[in-house]
Amino acid sequence: MNATYNNTVPSRTNSAYNSEDKIILCATSLHHRRYLEDIIHVIGLPIGAHVRLRYRKPYVEQAYWDMLNAGTLSNNFKALVAVSGLNSHGTPSIIPLRKGSIVSARCDGDLATVDISLEEYIFTTSPGSSFLDLLSVIAKNLPNAKNNTALYLQPLSTSPKGLSANSTVKGWEKVAAAFFEIDNPTSDKHTDSLVPFLFHIRKPSDTVTKKLKKLGQLFIKMGDKFDMEFHTIARPTTNAIRNPLGEIVIDLSHPAASFISSRRVRVDSSRDVKTLGLTTTPLFSNADGHLSIRTNIFQYEKSDPTSVSESLIPASKRIELTLARYDFPLRVGGIRPVLASALIAGAAALSVYKFTTQGEFKGQDAVIPAVIFILTFCGLTLGIIKK
Repeated sequence: MNATYNNTVPSRTNSAYNSEDKIILCATSLHHRRYLEDIIHVIGLPIGAHVRLRYRKPYVEQAYWDMLNAGTLSNNFKALVAVSGLNSHGTPSIIPLRKGSIVSARCDGDLATVDISLEEYIFTTSPGSSFLDLLSVIAKNLPNAKNNTALYLQPLSTSPKGLSANSTVKGWEKVAAAFFEIDNPTSDKHTDSLVPFLFHIRKPSDTVTKKLKKLGQLFIKMGDKFDMEFHTIARPTTNAIRNPLGEIVIDLSHPAASFISSRRVRVDSSRDVKTLGLTTTPLFSNADGHLSIRTNIFQYEKSDPTSVSESLIPASKRIELTLARYDFPLRVGGIRPVLASALIAGAAALSVYKFTTQGEFKGQDAVIPAVIFILTFCGLTLGIIKK
């Protein structure tokens, strides 16, 4: 991920939507474990990553459900992903998280699934404006803590105004701060389901991002080094962080890729950044695998709760829980394996070609070398991978 950008450039914060955009509100909540996983990924994954949101029929606007069921929905809709909850004062609130492009949407029985290619982070810029008030004008039956029949998936009557978009760490920090405001111990009795930290993966290079947007797949050229830059931010607290809150763990399953760095990002400070790297080995055909990102939180065994923030606790006295996991399809290859196969096949063909003493070229003399070239090339591209 070699793209560079300057988070202080004001021009990188623009209006989130155009007036002609068709917007679908994709809301979620903090009620279930799966929803927390969706929120973590929507906030943390890089531009172009695909996420799938699922909605049962009662929570989908009927006209939109009919469109999905009939298969008449086009892919030119924009998504507005938001989360509902209670703010620090205990009042219902909705905050925007991310914009995106709807890749596909369909109904399967009583379930609607929406696949979204993530784009910029979105947030309100006017100090006195409330996103809930802005949304209530262009949406209906919005979700809140006391409304069990709310519509979480619905088209908006017009494009929302007063929203800004930013694709950098600057935008992520704004969204993370807003999320921690509604996901806090004072507004939720189930404190064990809270998210103690969030992560952000820096935007990949333009080439990687293009493939990611189209297919939801990470693509690395053979022989290239690939870096992933992780930013982490912890829930605001007045206490010093003595013991790690958790860690981001990267799992790699691919025959032609390996780590050249640690595969863990430990969260032991309020704000941090770390780069993880992997490299690919020579191969003669494109190879597929996957790269997984696990968000693990630590729970500590403690006899005296008042001493936890003041003492160091050994790893043997903590429990590791996986809060979320995301799998990137990973392909390694490109044109280089084809060129390598062609060069080796060409060398094999030349080794059996016999030149005449007069240096003349005869077509019949090239038959065997041509057969050797084709067989060698096909044999290599069928999947010989250097272990």
